Amino acid sequence: EIEIVNGAVKLIDQKTNSETDISAINMTLQAPSADQNVSAKGTLRYLEDRIAVEAQLATLGTLLKGEPIDSSIRINSDRFEGKYDGKLRLGEKIEFKGDADIQTYSLQKLLNWVGVDVPKQGYGGAYIRGKLEGNPNVMVLNSATIKMDNSVLIGSLRVRPDSPRPKIEAKLKSDLLDLSPYLAQQNEIKRGAIDNAGPRKTALAAWNSAKVDLSFLNGFDGFVQVQAARLVIKKHQIDQANFAVKVVAGVMTAQAPDFKLYGGSGSLNMSINASKPRPTLKGKIGLSKIRIKPLLQNTAEFAWLSGVGDIDLDITSAGNTEQEMISALNGTGKIAVSDGAIEGVNIPGMLRNLQQGKLFAPSGKPTEKTDFSDLTASLLIDKGIVQNKDLTMKGPLLRLTGEGVVNLPAEQIDYGLQPKLVNSLAGQGGVASLAGINIPIRVKGPLSNPKFTPDADGLLKNNGAAIEDTVDSVKKVVKDLKKKKISSEEMKGLLNGIIDGNQENGNALKNILQ
Repeated sequence: EIEIVNGAVKLIDQKTNSETDISAINMTLQAPSADQNVSAKGTLRYLEDRIAVEAQLATLGTLLKGEPIDSSIRINSDRFEGKYDGKLRLGEKIEFKGDADIQTYSLQKLLNWVGVDVPKQGYGGAYIRGKLEGNPNVMVLNSATIKMDNSVLIGSLRVRPDSPRPKIEAKLKSDLLDLSPYLAQQNEIKRGAIDNAGPRKTALAAWNSAKVDLSFLNGFDGFVQVQAARLVIKKHQIDQANFAVKVVAGVMTAQAPDFKLYGGSGSLNMSINASKPRPTLKGKIGLSKIRIKPLLQNTAEFAWLSGVGDIDLDITSAGNTEQEMISALNGTGKIAVSDGAIEGVNIPGMLRNLQQGKLFAPSGKPTEKTDFSDLTASLLIDKGIVQNKDLTMKGPLLRLTGEGVVNLPAEQIDYGLQPKLVNSLAGQGGVASLAGINIPIRVKGPLSNPKFTPDADGLLKNNGAAIEDTVDSVKKVVKDLKKKKISSEEMKGLLNGIIDGNQENGNALKNILQ
């Protein structure tokens, strides 16, 4: 029996010239004879933590020969539990091959303990187990199972710790890979629906100002390939997500050539440079035939545009928080949506209100919508301000053009729309000869809940040019009536509606028709 009391060991890495101290070693070793197993039990202190060790080894004679021996080792501390069962060679050349299992109630505390900085969110309970083989310079884990928070991955890992930055290679598969716990969380604030007339009753949550700590990317180099049947990123669910991540000197590149989401498909090519105090981002995103409404709703609580569409973005940014990243966002993009609707507002209905003399009245019903067959727009992004000058929309009842800005940092929109009815409204509760009437509409307010209102300034600018267009359209009613293109009953309904709804408008129309 050998007893070690308050011993100490200093480990020196000759490549990095670094030193590691193991102190307060209190251990009892028992070897009754050369042909009986050796046992060891005790405690030691490493990186200020007390660690309990218990081991069962092969016979003393085999151990002294430096041959591989059967071994069973258990290590426990307040941060983790580990066990190893398999072959072990000790001496000048250390090798191992067997079953390994390490688990922790807090992966964050375990990694911080060994000097790896990770974000405070996520990194809770975890374990890693598999067939471990190698030596202190190269370790391979085959048939590996890794569990981190809500995710389980299987595959293989290869680690080379003998360098300034450990090198990690991995090929992994997962039925469910949930990255949400590792992203800065945002307080959920209930949003309202589109409000066409009254003030908002709910507030938007600002972009998250919590720091996203990416400094851990400077602690290792690596290449990881992942096949995830389902990938969850906050509210987004992505299927068949096959991607590769490479990390070199604090720069991470990620490529996902084909994945499925929101009924369509997508591709991603992105890089993050975390080697600087202020990380930078560069990326290209392509989305095809996706359902627009859930994508926008889950990204920015933007829930009033629906349809199936394509989105292409080429962006750059920089910052340490989500808020900083949004405020520094630059780039270009384009969007094309088909068979959709602007939900919460009925633009043709707003124009039909002319029948009742309500020239400036919105439709005001959140359940209403404006259908369209095609919508396209190009985007220019500068410091989080998205500018568009070529919006076009085609629908069964109208054509629409527009331009404006979306202020992402402030979550505000200010857009001018120019709708024009192009088809008969017969059977739609309207009058055929309202086609061609142009009433500018302003879309303004919080991004998740803007107001849609007729634009009085748009009507009056250029010395009333817009109003003259409306007058010309009303004059066309008379011509159509004379040519019998509309019935006298339709004309009577239009006149009565305007006169009854607004006497001033009625008198003006009478003067035009005289």
